[in-house]
Amino acid sequence: MKTCYEAAFNELVNLMESSRDRNVQLTETYEKSIGDILSLGDSRFASYSSVVETNKLRAAKVIEDLAVSLFDMKKNKSFSLYPIDPHYRMLDPAEQKRSRPFQIVLDENGKKIGVVFCSFKDIDYYYRHLISGDYAIDSLRLVLLSDPDKFAYEILIKSVNDLNQKDNVPIERWTIREFWKKYFGKEEFERLIAHINAFNERAKEIIGFNTVVVPTAAALKKFRSTTGELLRSFSYKENIPGSVFERQVEIFYKNYIGRGLWRAMVGEANFAISFITSEWNYKMYQMTENLDLTNVVTGYLKSIEQLTWTIISLQDQKRFKIRSKPRGLVEFSLENESIIDSTLGSLEEVIKHNSWMLVVNSYAKEYLVEAIKQWREKYRNGYFHKENLQSIQKAQDIRKQAIQLFFLILGGSAIKDQDFTKLGII
Repeated sequence: MKTCYEAAFNELVNLMESSRDRNVQLTETYEKSIGDILSLGDSRFASYSSVVETNKLRAAKVIEDLAVSLFDMKKNKSFSLYPIDPHYRMLDPAEQKRSRPFQIVLDENGKKIGVVFCSFKDIDYYYRHLISGDYAIDSLRLVLLSDPDKFAYEILIKSVNDLNQKDNVPIERWTIREFWKKYFGKEEFERLIAHINAFNERAKEIIGFNTVVVPTAAALKKFRSTTGELLRSFSYKENIPGSVFERQVEIFYKNYIGRGLWRAMVGEANFAISFITSEWNYKMYQMTENLDLTNVVTGYLKSIEQLTWTIISLQDQKRFKIRSKPRGLVEFSLENESIIDSTLGSLEEVIKHNSWMLVVNSYAKEYLVEAIKQWREKYRNGYFHKENLQSIQKAQDIRKQAIQLFFLILGGSAIKDQDFTKLGII
């Protein structure tokens, strides 16, 4: 069946390529001709929606055709094609197929069960036709092109099926996984999913454009809220080595999560704005290895340096040395900021030699300083100066390490409650 899968999806990809530009042109012409006064999305949005929905329907038909082929190949005796209206018997098979509301009928327990491959939004359409008596079957099996998690399955499929059975409604919902594994086996399902995933990637390349969410004040407020949920639930502990005692890990958590210092990263300070900018770009835009991704991660790279400077600045009432731009060391103060070397390497040295700035023990401090050093050497210096970043995996690593460092720096530093405002916490 491998060749059959490949042939079916290759044909669909070719159809998408040939029809895309025509679809965009027709959409733009239609938009202009009707003069829609409630044009909430531009013509690209309308074109994108049209191309996506059209090809989802085509893909559902491809999957239905594959199911027909598998039933034929396995010589399943319960399977038959939906009966043709006598008026269409003289048409060729392709035209006959178009005249059917769906192709597959299964004879099980003395009942004719129609099988439809569809999405959740198509359910009402088939339901209306069934109860109107438009189908020559006893019941309808809706095979949903979804693979929901356990919670969604209980709500959207099992509970609905139970209710339909109780009320004698002749409709049942199945997932594509349930249907394919029952009738064709686990290996065939894995083969189908592999080809669907490959088709999805090729389809995205062909469609070639995305909708863009504009960062309005309301959109950013919601985005900061969801980003805060990420920061509170991130798996920080699993990234910390065993050399850092459990009690020290608890101190990081108590400060960052318990005291709410994570809020600094979604607040109003410059380091938070840098982080949110990169996080927005990371979440909203499709990354590709054909382009330089440095613009996506720039905010992550800047934010660590900005955050570290801010943390050190909170200690301006105490005396300590820091590198100066002319060379040598100077007394730290905000008044002589113009001559201070505020690069990450300089800031790293301040933390290393002034352990009173931290609230964790020497082992945890060494781990924190080493984490900053590795960040500087592996990510910050290279991508801010000489290298392009074209690896999606590296971009993901930079994001993950930045989020981990926020936790370590804010969770491990000596920060008073009165410093929250200086950290941009509202």
